[in-house]
Amino acid sequence: MSEYDWSTFGIDEDGPVTPSASENFVEVLEIHTPLSNQQLEELSQRISPLGDDGNHGCNLYIETVHMVRNFFYLYQDFNNIY
Repeated sequence: MSEYDWSTFGIDEDGPVTPSASENFVEVLEIHTPLSNQQLEELSQRISPLGDDGNHGCNLYIETVHMVRNFFYLYQDFNNIY
């Protein structure tokens, strides 16, 4: 059995060169939401996105969808009245 220099394990001097971190960038566009500031505040108070719902976030997602859907139904009902 030969001795191997484990300090260089996984380093391929002849492999492809990756671009440096300074050459990589991600452009994140501003998100426009149809929800009002009041609705966003209510949503953030009632649902904790990092909470453990015991179902890998599925229940949180469904609850969020229901809340947002109700916001739109209330908005449509309000506009139909006036």
